[in-house]
Amino acid sequence: MRHGNLIAALMTVVVTIQVVPAHAQSAPVKVTFAEGSRNFNVLPAYIAIQKGYFAQEGINPELITLKGGPAAANALVGGDVDIAFTLTESVIKLKLQGKDLTVAAVIQDKNPCVLVVAAGNPAKNLADLKGQTIGVTATGSLTDLVLRQYMKQQGLSASDYKIVAFGTPATVNLALQHSEIPAAVTVTPFLTRLQIDKTAKVLVDFRGDFYPGQSMLVRTEDLKGDKKVIFEKVMRALQKGMDTLYGDEAATATAAKAFFPNMEPDLLEAALKDDTKEHAMFAPKLTVNRTDFEKWQNTLIKDKLLSAPASYDTVFAKW
Repeated sequence: MRHGNLIAALMTVVVTIQVVPAHAQSAPVKVTFAEGSRNFNVLPAYIAIQKGYFAQEGINPELITLKGGPAAANALVGGDVDIAFTLTESVIKLKLQGKDLTVAAVIQDKNPCVLVVAAGNPAKNLADLKGQTIGVTATGSLTDLVLRQYMKQQGLSASDYKIVAFGTPATVNLALQHSEIPAAVTVTPFLTRLQIDKTAKVLVDFRGDFYPGQSMLVRTEDLKGDKKVIFEKVMRALQKGMDTLYGDEAATATAAKAFFPNMEPDLLEAALKDDTKEHAMFAPKLTVNRTDFEKWQNTLIKDKLLSAPASYDTVFAKW
Protein backbone atom coordinates (compact mmCIF):
# COMPACT_ATOMS: atom_id res chain seq x y z
CA MET A 1 0.00 0.00 0.00
CA ARG A 2 1.45 3.36 -0.93
CA HIS A 3 0.63 6.56 0.91
CA GLY A 4 2.21 9.71 -0.54
CA ASN A 5 2.60 13.23 0.66
CA LEU A 6 -0.59 14.21 -1.18
CA ILE A 7 -2.75 12.65 1.49
CA ALA A 8 -0.80 14.21 4.33
CA ALA A 9 -1.36 17.62 2.78
CA LEU A 10 -5.05 17.26 2.06
CA MET A 11 -6.22 15.09 4.91
CA THR A 12 -8.82 16.65 7.19
CA VAL A 13 -10.31 13.68 9.01
CA VAL A 14 -8.95 10.21 9.75
CA VAL A 15 -11.02 7.50 11.40
CA THR A 16 -9.22 4.24 12.17
CA ILE A 17 -10.58 1.01 13.63
CA GLN A 18 -7.95 -0.94 15.55
CA VAL A 19 -10.22 -3.73 16.83
CA VAL A 20 -9.16 -7.23 15.77
CA PRO A 21 -11.75 -10.05 16.01
CA ALA A 22 -10.88 -12.59 18.66
CA HIS A 23 -10.98 -15.38 16.11
CA ALA A 24 -8.60 -13.64 13.72
CA GLN A 25 -5.47 -15.67 13.01
CA SER A 26 -3.40 -12.80 11.66
CA ALA A 27 -3.04 -9.05 11.99
CA PRO A 28 -5.79 -7.00 10.28
CA VAL A 29 -5.06 -5.70 6.81
CA LYS A 30 -5.01 -1.91 6.55
CA VAL A 31 -7.19 -0.52 3.75
CA THR A 32 -7.28 3.22 3.11
CA PHE A 33 -10.49 4.84 1.87
CA ALA A 34 -10.76 8.40 0.52
CA GLU A 35 -14.03 10.32 0.51
CA GLY A 36 -14.61 13.66 -1.18
CA SER A 37 -16.35 15.21 1.80
CA ARG A 38 -18.05 14.25 5.04
CA ASN A 39 -21.72 13.77 4.16
CA PHE A 40 -24.48 11.18 4.06
CA ASN A 41 -23.53 9.93 0.58
CA VAL A 42 -21.36 7.14 2.00
CA LEU A 43 -23.39 6.44 5.14
CA PRO A 44 -23.29 2.63 4.70
CA ALA A 45 -19.49 2.78 4.94
CA TYR A 46 -19.71 4.85 8.13
CA ILE A 47 -22.03 2.21 9.58
CA ALA A 48 -19.65 -0.59 8.59
CA ILE A 49 -16.78 1.21 10.32
CA GLN A 50 -18.71 2.11 13.46
CA LYS A 51 -20.31 -1.32 13.85
CA GLY A 52 -16.99 -3.09 13.35
CA TYR A 53 -18.04 -4.97 10.21
CA PHE A 54 -14.67 -4.30 8.58
CA ALA A 55 -12.86 -5.48 11.70
CA GLN A 56 -14.89 -8.69 11.64
CA GLU A 57 -13.50 -9.33 8.16
CA GLY A 58 -9.93 -8.72 9.29
CA ILE A 59 -9.82 -5.25 7.72
CA ASN A 60 -8.42 -2.18 9.46
CA PRO A 61 -10.13 0.76 7.63
CA GLU A 62 -8.54 4.19 7.47
CA LEU A 63 -10.97 6.83 6.21
CA ILE A 64 -9.52 10.05 4.79
CA THR A 65 -11.65 13.08 3.91
CA LEU A 66 -10.43 15.20 1.00
CA LYS A 67 -11.72 18.33 -0.69
CA GLY A 68 -14.08 17.00 -3.35
CA GLY A 69 -14.74 13.77 -5.22
CA PRO A 70 -12.17 14.49 -7.97
CA ALA A 71 -9.46 14.69 -5.30
CA ALA A 72 -10.50 11.26 -4.01
CA ALA A 73 -10.34 9.79 -7.53
CA ASN A 74 -6.93 11.34 -8.14
CA ALA A 75 -5.64 9.93 -4.86
CA LEU A 76 -6.72 6.47 -6.00
CA VAL A 77 -5.12 6.86 -9.43
CA GLY A 78 -1.90 8.04 -7.78
CA GLY A 79 -1.78 5.04 -5.47
CA ASP A 80 -2.16 7.11 -2.31
CA VAL A 81 -5.31 5.24 -1.25
CA ASP A 82 -6.77 1.80 -1.93
CA ILE A 83 -10.39 2.85 -2.42
CA ALA A 84 -12.17 6.08 -3.37
CA PHE A 85 -15.78 7.02 -2.70
CA THR A 86 -16.64 9.29 -5.61
CA LEU A 87 -18.57 9.67 -8.86
CA THR A 88 -19.38 6.64 -11.00
CA GLU A 89 -18.64 8.63 -14.16
CA SER A 90 -15.09 9.20 -12.90
CA VAL A 91 -14.35 5.62 -13.98
CA ILE A 92 -15.61 6.33 -17.50
CA LYS A 93 -13.70 9.59 -17.86
CA LEU A 94 -10.47 8.17 -16.48
CA LYS A 95 -10.66 5.12 -18.74
CA LEU A 96 -10.70 7.51 -21.70
CA GLN A 97 -7.46 8.95 -20.30
CA GLY A 98 -5.86 5.53 -20.08
CA LYS A 99 -6.36 5.14 -16.33
CA ASP A 100 -8.03 1.85 -15.46
CA LEU A 101 -10.42 2.04 -12.51
CA THR A 102 -13.45 -0.10 -11.69
CA VAL A 103 -16.66 0.48 -9.74
CA ALA A 104 -16.55 -2.14 -7.00
CA ALA A 105 -19.84 -1.04 -5.45
CA VAL A 106 -22.56 1.52 -6.08
CA ILE A 107 -23.42 3.32 -2.83
CA GLN A 108 -26.13 5.70 -4.03
CA ASP A 109 -28.32 5.04 -7.04
CA LYS A 110 -30.49 8.14 -6.64
CA ASN A 111 -29.51 11.75 -7.26
CA PRO A 112 -28.97 13.37 -3.82
CA CYS A 113 -28.79 16.96 -5.07
CA VAL A 114 -31.20 19.85 -4.57
CA LEU A 115 -30.90 23.35 -6.02
CA VAL A 116 -31.89 25.88 -3.39
CA VAL A 117 -32.11 29.65 -3.21
CA ALA A 118 -32.04 31.96 -0.21
CA ALA A 119 -35.45 32.25 1.43
CA GLY A 120 -35.98 35.81 0.21
CA ASN A 121 -34.86 35.21 -3.35
CA PRO A 122 -37.77 35.74 -5.81
CA ALA A 123 -36.43 33.23 -8.39
CA LYS A 124 -38.98 30.63 -9.46
CA ASN A 125 -36.78 28.67 -11.85
CA LEU A 126 -33.17 28.36 -12.98
CA ALA A 127 -33.60 30.94 -15.75
CA ASP A 128 -34.48 33.54 -13.11
CA LEU A 129 -30.96 33.12 -11.66
CA LYS A 130 -29.16 34.23 -14.84
CA GLY A 131 -26.18 36.41 -14.04
CA GLN A 132 -26.13 35.27 -10.40
CA THR A 133 -23.76 33.06 -8.41
CA ILE A 134 -24.54 29.42 -7.66
CA GLY A 135 -22.44 27.56 -5.12
CA VAL A 136 -21.24 23.95 -5.52
CA THR A 137 -18.80 21.85 -3.53
CA ALA A 138 -16.02 21.44 -6.12
CA THR A 139 -15.47 21.71 -9.86
CA GLY A 140 -16.24 18.30 -11.33
CA SER A 141 -18.08 17.19 -8.19
CA LEU A 142 -21.56 15.67 -8.24
CA THR A 143 -23.17 18.99 -7.28
CA ASP A 144 -21.32 20.72 -10.11
CA LEU A 145 -22.12 18.07 -12.75
CA VAL A 146 -25.80 17.84 -11.83
CA LEU A 147 -26.13 21.61 -12.07
CA ARG A 148 -24.41 21.81 -15.46
CA GLN A 149 -26.45 18.92 -16.81
CA TYR A 150 -29.70 20.56 -15.74
CA MET A 151 -28.62 23.85 -17.33
CA LYS A 152 -28.10 22.11 -20.67
CA GLN A 153 -31.41 20.28 -20.40
CA GLN A 154 -33.13 23.64 -19.87
CA GLY A 155 -31.43 25.15 -22.90
CA LEU A 156 -29.24 27.34 -20.70
CA SER A 157 -25.48 27.78 -20.57
CA ALA A 158 -23.08 27.65 -17.62
CA SER A 159 -21.63 30.91 -18.96
CA ASP A 160 -24.92 32.59 -18.01
CA TYR A 161 -24.03 32.04 -14.34
CA LYS A 162 -21.09 32.27 -11.98
CA ILE A 163 -20.53 28.78 -10.58
CA VAL A 164 -18.31 28.93 -7.48
CA ALA A 165 -16.74 25.94 -5.73
CA PHE A 166 -16.58 26.18 -1.93
CA GLY A 167 -14.84 22.89 -1.09
CA THR A 168 -17.39 21.26 1.22
CA PRO A 169 -21.20 21.15 1.57
CA ALA A 170 -20.87 22.82 4.98
CA THR A 171 -19.02 25.78 3.46
CA VAL A 172 -21.62 26.07 0.72
CA ASN A 173 -24.31 26.21 3.39
CA LEU A 174 -22.52 28.95 5.31
CA ALA A 175 -22.10 31.05 2.18
CA LEU A 176 -25.82 30.77 1.48
CA GLN A 177 -26.84 31.45 5.08
CA HIS A 178 -24.58 34.53 5.25
CA SER A 179 -26.01 35.89 1.98
CA GLU A 180 -22.66 35.56 0.20
CA ILE A 181 -24.40 33.66 -2.62
CA PRO A 182 -28.06 33.63 -3.68
CA ALA A 183 -28.26 29.96 -4.68
CA ALA A 184 -26.51 26.62 -4.20
CA VAL A 185 -26.65 22.92 -4.95
CA THR A 186 -26.66 20.97 -1.70
CA VAL A 187 -27.25 17.50 -0.25
CA THR A 188 -28.45 15.91 2.99
CA PRO A 189 -27.90 16.68 5.86
CA PHE A 190 -26.96 20.22 4.88
CA LEU A 191 -30.22 20.61 2.99
CA THR A 192 -32.04 19.49 6.13
CA ARG A 193 -30.35 22.25 8.13
CA LEU A 194 -31.47 24.89 5.64
CA GLN A 195 -35.04 23.60 5.70
CA ILE A 196 -35.27 23.45 9.49
CA ASP A 197 -33.87 26.98 9.80
CA LYS A 198 -36.03 28.16 6.87
CA THR A 199 -33.04 30.00 5.44
CA ALA A 200 -33.50 28.56 1.95
CA LYS A 201 -36.20 27.17 -0.30
CA VAL A 202 -36.06 24.38 -2.86
CA LEU A 203 -35.94 25.55 -6.46
CA VAL A 204 -35.29 22.20 -8.18
CA ASP A 205 -35.36 18.84 -6.40
CA PHE A 206 -33.40 16.13 -8.22
CA ARG A 207 -33.93 13.44 -5.59
CA GLY A 208 -35.70 10.38 -6.87
CA ASP A 209 -34.01 10.56 -10.28
CA PHE A 210 -31.81 7.59 -11.11
CA TYR A 211 -28.18 8.67 -10.81
CA PRO A 212 -25.39 6.33 -9.63
CA GLY A 213 -23.70 9.37 -8.13
CA GLN A 214 -21.66 7.79 -5.37
CA SER A 215 -19.66 4.61 -5.84
CA MET A 216 -16.71 2.78 -4.37
CA LEU A 217 -13.85 2.81 -6.90
CA VAL A 218 -10.76 0.62 -6.97
CA ARG A 219 -7.84 0.15 -9.34
CA THR A 220 -8.76 -2.61 -11.81
CA GLU A 221 -5.38 -4.27 -11.38
CA ASP A 222 -6.14 -4.83 -7.69
CA LEU A 223 -9.07 -7.08 -8.58
CA LYS A 224 -6.94 -9.40 -10.69
CA GLY A 225 -4.37 -10.49 -8.13
CA ASP A 226 -4.07 -11.46 -4.50
CA LYS A 227 -5.71 -8.22 -3.40
CA LYS A 228 -9.07 -9.34 -4.76
CA VAL A 229 -9.63 -11.43 -1.64
CA ILE A 230 -9.18 -8.30 0.47
CA PHE A 231 -11.71 -6.36 -1.59
CA GLU A 232 -14.18 -9.23 -1.35
CA LYS A 233 -13.97 -8.84 2.43
CA VAL A 234 -14.47 -5.09 2.07
CA MET A 235 -17.57 -5.76 -0.03
CA ARG A 236 -19.04 -8.11 2.58
CA ALA A 237 -18.54 -5.50 5.29
CA LEU A 238 -20.03 -2.74 3.14
CA GLN A 239 -23.07 -4.87 2.32
CA LYS A 240 -23.61 -5.42 6.04
CA GLY A 241 -23.48 -1.66 6.46
CA MET A 242 -26.10 -1.21 3.73
CA ASP A 243 -28.34 -3.90 5.26
CA THR A 244 -28.09 -2.17 8.64
CA LEU A 245 -28.92 1.21 7.08
CA TYR A 246 -32.25 -0.08 5.79
CA GLY A 247 -32.94 -2.58 8.59
CA ASP A 248 -31.79 -1.08 11.91
CA GLU A 249 -32.75 2.54 12.58
CA ALA A 250 -31.07 2.67 16.00
CA ALA A 251 -27.73 1.36 14.71
CA THR A 252 -27.86 3.72 11.74
CA ALA A 253 -28.52 6.69 14.03
CA THR A 254 -25.66 5.67 16.32
CA ALA A 255 -23.23 5.51 13.41
CA ALA A 256 -24.44 8.84 12.04
CA LYS A 257 -23.91 10.46 15.44
CA ALA A 258 -20.36 9.08 15.56
CA PHE A 259 -19.48 10.68 12.22
CA PHE A 260 -21.51 13.86 12.72
CA PRO A 261 -20.93 14.45 16.46
CA ASN A 262 -21.92 18.12 16.39
CA MET A 263 -25.23 17.65 14.62
CA GLU A 264 -28.37 18.38 16.63
CA PRO A 265 -30.51 15.29 17.35
CA ASP A 266 -33.58 16.70 15.57
CA LEU A 267 -31.54 17.52 12.46
CA LEU A 268 -29.91 14.09 12.43
CA GLU A 269 -33.23 12.32 12.79
CA ALA A 270 -34.82 14.35 10.01
CA ALA A 271 -31.87 13.83 7.67
CA LEU A 272 -31.81 10.06 8.21
CA LYS A 273 -35.55 9.81 7.65
CA ASP A 274 -35.21 11.80 4.45
CA ASP A 275 -32.42 9.68 2.95
CA THR A 276 -33.54 6.21 4.06
CA LYS A 277 -37.34 6.39 4.06
CA GLU A 278 -38.74 9.35 2.14
CA HIS A 279 -36.32 9.12 -0.77
CA ALA A 280 -34.40 5.81 -0.27
CA MET A 281 -31.20 7.21 -1.76
CA PHE A 282 -29.00 4.12 -1.44
CA ALA A 283 -28.50 1.04 -3.64
CA PRO A 284 -29.57 -1.95 -1.48
CA LYS A 285 -27.42 -4.51 -3.32
CA LEU A 286 -24.52 -2.16 -4.13
CA THR A 287 -25.18 -2.32 -7.86
CA VAL A 288 -27.34 -0.96 -10.69
CA ASN A 289 -28.76 -2.79 -13.69
CA ARG A 290 -27.42 -2.53 -17.21
CA THR A 291 -30.48 -0.81 -18.69
CA ASP A 292 -30.54 2.01 -16.14
CA PHE A 293 -26.80 2.53 -16.47
CA GLU A 294 -26.83 2.73 -20.28
CA LYS A 295 -29.80 5.12 -20.31
CA TRP A 296 -28.06 7.36 -17.76
CA GLN A 297 -24.76 7.25 -19.63
CA ASN A 298 -26.45 8.13 -22.92
CA THR A 299 -28.01 11.17 -21.24
CA LEU A 300 -24.60 12.35 -20.04
CA ILE A 301 -23.21 11.98 -23.55
CA LYS A 302 -26.18 13.84 -25.04
CA ASP A 303 -25.61 16.66 -22.55
CA LYS A 304 -21.88 16.63 -23.43
CA LEU A 305 -20.80 15.72 -19.92
CA LEU A 306 -19.20 12.55 -21.27
CA SER A 307 -17.33 12.43 -24.56
CA ALA A 308 -17.70 8.69 -25.19
CA PRO A 309 -19.41 5.68 -23.60
CA ALA A 310 -17.92 2.75 -21.71
CA SER A 311 -19.47 -0.69 -21.58
CA TYR A 312 -21.30 -1.82 -18.46
CA ASP A 313 -18.99 -4.84 -18.19
CA THR A 314 -15.83 -2.74 -18.10
CA VAL A 315 -17.18 -0.21 -15.58
CA PHE A 316 -18.50 -2.57 -12.89
CA ALA A 317 -16.63 -5.34 -11.09
CA LYS A 318 -17.92 -8.91 -11.28
CA TRP A 319 -18.07 -10.51 -7.85
